[in-house]
Amino acid sequence: SDGVKFIIGPWSSGVALAVTEVAKKNKVMYYFSGGTEDISGKRCHKYAFMWAANAWTAMDANLKIFRQANPKAKTIYLFVVDYAFGWTLQKYVEALAPNYGLKVVGVDRHPLGHREYSSFITKAMASKADAVYMINFGLDAISAVRQLHNFGYTPKNPVIMSWSTGMEELIQMDAAMRANLQVGSNYYYTVDTPENKAFVEAFKKKSGGQPPGYGGGAGYGLMKMVLRGMKKANSTDPKDVIKALEGEKGKIFVGDFYINPRNHQTVRPYFIMRTKPENKMANKYDFADIVDVSSTEQPKGMNQCKDIGGF
Repeated sequence: SDGVKFIIGPWSSGVALAVTEVAKKNKVMYYFSGGTEDISGKRCHKYAFMWAANAWTAMDANLKIFRQANPKAKTIYLFVVDYAFGWTLQKYVEALAPNYGLKVVGVDRHPLGHREYSSFITKAMASKADAVYMINFGLDAISAVRQLHNFGYTPKNPVIMSWSTGMEELIQMDAAMRANLQVGSNYYYTVDTPENKAFVEAFKKKSGGQPPGYGGGAGYGLMKMVLRGMKKANSTDPKDVIKALEGEKGKIFVGDFYINPRNHQTVRPYFIMRTKPENKMANKYDFADIVDVSSTEQPKGMNQCKDIGGF
């Protein structure tokens, strides 16, 4: 009734799966960034696009870099948030871990908003896992890292924050809590492109000097892609914009990208960071270094988008 033609967001994968059906029914273009693979997978349709890297891409990058940094590691223990986002990433960690000589020795799932991880940590420590691999987000992830540190699991053992907000989470931890973390994210503010540097400076002027995290980066990235489609199509009609974006490729602020017309997945970099000790930080926001960038696309046979459909 409001004449909406485009939807961007929201933050939650669970909510996104409801929104995508509304977009399809109302023939509204929908661009989302999140962990569920279903937007560009089994619930794909002509009006929906995914900006975040595919879950397979992200989990493969995390496991690869963890194995390179910890060549003697053999086992990991998973903390998984119990909804669509967590289920998707867990599936790929369990499938990919053996490729890197790793075994999942335990899994604990928790509800969104969980704050008590002592029983999980006790089990992880008893399993003698070489690392805790976290598939959660925001305050859930921060609470788990804080308690892992309090229990003495870190910094002796590494913790993998496999799908993180980056800045928004790291800024809420002190230096001791951040020790020995591997952090995977769709965005980190030190990405070395001219457009990102300009975006970061503009954001800092509005935020009192704090760089953007994944939230700010995703909002900027989603809006830029929709505007790119409008400009290329010379139209604000959703059908024209969708056709303009299918197969589009080039450079954006996070690097090279390609929109796969088969499933509307934006194939783009996923970033792996390693946290820095306090005495190595150049400034109070210098929490981590990017140590790997992966754009490896999910194998076609694994993607569950069998027919993107039509208008």
